[in-house]
Amino acid sequence: MAVESPFLTVVIGHSDVADFAAENINLRREDVEDYRVQIRLLREKLDRYAAEHKEHGLIKTLNDIDIAFYVEGNKVPSEEQDLFEWLAERVCDA
Repeated sequence: MAVESPFLTVVIGHSDVADFAAENINLRREDVEDYRVQIRLLREKLDRYAAEHKEHGLIKTLNDIDIAFYVEGNKVPSEEQDLFEWLAERVCDA
């Protein structure tokens, strides 16, 4: 008895992947500059907050559209969920 699978009859080609990326993943060129301005303002605010609250162990932000935050390991929670909650509180404070 042969097992039918939708994967055996559907072929996903390069154009399908490119269309999906264009519609769902890639930023539209006309939106990118607006996003960069928003992110730059957010990074400046977060960096200012970190400089004014050294006791939290926030060091600096990094990147362009995505934001990474360096922290001092001995000043932040070690458990992942606690760290996420702690970082969310710092971002909300900022």
